[in-house]
Amino acid sequence: MLRHAYLIMAYNQYKQLNYLLRMLDHPQNVIFVHIDKKSPPIDRDKLTEGVKFSRVYIYQKIKVYWGHYSQTECEVFLLEKALLEKCDYYHLLSGEDLPLKNQDEIHNYFEINNGKEFVRFWGSQLPDQSIEWISHYHPLQKYLRISKIKCVNSVIARIDNLIQLLQRVLQINRIKGNECKFQKGTTWFSITNGFAEEIVSRKEWIRNTFRSSKSSDEIFVQTVLKNSAFFQNRDEIGYEIDGLRGLHYIDWTRGKPYIFKKSDFDELINSGYFFARKFNMGVDAQIIKMLFTYVTNTNV
Repeated sequence: MLRHAYLIMAYNQYKQLNYLLRMLDHPQNVIFVHIDKKSPPIDRDKLTEGVKFSRVYIYQKIKVYWGHYSQTECEVFLLEKALLEKCDYYHLLSGEDLPLKNQDEIHNYFEINNGKEFVRFWGSQLPDQSIEWISHYHPLQKYLRISKIKCVNSVIARIDNLIQLLQRVLQINRIKGNECKFQKGTTWFSITNGFAEEIVSRKEWIRNTFRSSKSSDEIFVQTVLKNSAFFQNRDEIGYEIDGLRGLHYIDWTRGKPYIFKKSDFDELINSGYFFARKFNMGVDAQIIKMLFTYVTNTNV
C-alpha cells in the first residue's frame, strides 16, 4: 500500500482542525501541520485528541501573510519535513479543508493512478494580469489586509498601487531574460515523492525567484513542474471529472471562496471530488459534523 503525507497550513479554528485530523487518520498516513506563528499557542494534545493511527507533527515556525512569499516558504518547509518520511504522495491542504471521501477510497484512487502528479493549471501560460505578480517588486504585500481597520488597509493598498504604477513607468522587470516558462494554478496539490524532492531541490531558486513577488503560492509549483522532467503529458496532469480539473471542490461563484453550509451536504458528497474548501465552524458547524460522520462512519 502507498503511504501518504498530509501537509496542512492552518492559523485558527483549532476545534475544526481537530475534526480534519481525525478524518485523515489512517495507519498509512503521516500528518504535518503548520500553525501560523502569529496565531496563539496551541494545546498539542488537545489538537490531536482522537487521532489513533497517524503520526502527527506540529510546527509553529513561520509568520504567514496573505499573498506573501511566506506562504510559499511554509509549503517548502512542510515538504522538507515530510520528505523525511519517504511517503508516496504528499497532499497540501489548508486548515479550512475537509475530505469528502474516506481514506480507503482516496488511497484506492492513488493506487490506480500511482505516479501521476495532481497539480491544477489555469491555462497553458501565465495570465497577463498575473505577470506583474512576479515581474514587479511587492514590498508591501506582507502588510496588505493585516489591519483590522479598513481605512488603514485602504491606505496601504493605495500606496502599493502607486509602487506598482511607478514600476510600470520605469519598466521594471525582475524576470527579464529568464527563460523559465512561468505557470499558474491552484495552491493545493497531490504530488509524488519524486516531484516533492524536485521542488525541495529547487529551494534556493524558488526563494531567489519569488521572495519579492505576490501570490507565488499559485505559481511556483506549476512553474517547477512545467520546467521539469515530471511534466510529460499535460493530459495526465491532474484529475478530471465532468470537465472540472483538480482534486479540490472550491466555489468561487458564491464567495471568495464560498463557505459551505449544511444545505450543501448532498452537493458536496455527490461532487466527485476528494476534498473541499472552505468551511468555518463559526458560520456553520453542522456541515462539518455531518461530513465527519459521513467520512468516518462514526458519530461526533
